[in-house]
Amino acid sequence: MVKVYYGVDSGFTAHRAEKELKKTLSKEEYQEIIRFDGYKDLCPSVVEDCSSISLFGDKKIVLFSNAYFLSSSSNRKAPFTDAQQGNYRSLIEYFNAPSPDTDLYIVVDGELKKSGELYTAMQESSDVYLEKCDLPSDEDYQALAVQTAKAEGKEIDTDALKMLLSRSRTVSSGYGAKGIDYLTFMNSLNKLLTYTKHVTTVDVETLVYRPLEDNVFALIDKLMKKNTRGAMLDYHDIRAGGVEPLGIIPAFGAKFREYALTKYLIEMSYNNNQIAEQLSKVTNKMVKPGSIYYRRQDLAGLSFAKMIQILNDLAELEVSIKLHQDDADTRMEVFLSTFCDTYFKRSRNY
Repeated sequence: MVKVYYGVDSGFTAHRAEKELKKTLSKEEYQEIIRFDGYKDLCPSVVEDCSSISLFGDKKIVLFSNAYFLSSSSNRKAPFTDAQQGNYRSLIEYFNAPSPDTDLYIVVDGELKKSGELYTAMQESSDVYLEKCDLPSDEDYQALAVQTAKAEGKEIDTDALKMLLSRSRTVSSGYGAKGIDYLTFMNSLNKLLTYTKHVTTVDVETLVYRPLEDNVFALIDKLMKKNTRGAMLDYHDIRAGGVEPLGIIPAFGAKFREYALTKYLIEMSYNNNQIAEQLSKVTNKMVKPGSIYYRRQDLAGLSFAKMIQILNDLAELEVSIKLHQDDADTRMEVFLSTFCDTYFKRSRNY
């Protein structure tokens, strides 16, 4: 038997596979699982182990994690070439005729790529089962946190839990329960429960970093209000949190694209309700019409053409850092410190 787990959030997908194995296997069987990692082990080696006979005659359990070659959404660089993997011929043949003495569990690093010979082999085999790991909702995460805390004889306040959920969201807000990342959530929860027996908002504020998206939003909000000093302080706080400049620029780009769309719609004479509706579709999150009033004020000194110029300058900044090896912090600091003079042509608020 072969079972393939896949889903948008790789951390949650791996959790689902481990949870099922713990549930179906005895403690001794779970400890004897043979583990492979797609980023370290070649497919032919995995197939060879699955095809060999167990020394003790009992069924073998093999867990093959990070199967990036089955993914359509893995962001990590492939460690092996197709030639090194034998063009996956051994795995394709194994899908067609898996060993009856081995149960192979495969965890895909992302969504399943539904094309190619590997997918066709999985689809055509009656011994391969595909398991899509649906993402948990906010309510599921809340219940998980409460259960985890209770199991340790501890508790977490409702407001603290809401803050933890907010700080576990991804930059793109494009996956998880409205952007919640499973591993970020669990790591933060475990850290909090190690720190105290009763988790409050103060604990979350102290121990859990805000997501990069929130920090970048606060920084850009200061820029739009011409508060250069505050923006610079926010930038240095983000850097102190371990985020590299090249990790910040994409978040800048995403936020300024959103502002550019807003400005375009304003110049096209859309009303606040229409703008909020369009932004909600594009960003995949609810934008309230009331917030557009404040955006209009922030964008009053900028035209749509200026917004495009900002995006172009950010792209050139990224290129200069990557290709010309310019000092990243210096380039970012110059961009921030000259932002108001360059784009607003107005005095800064120090």
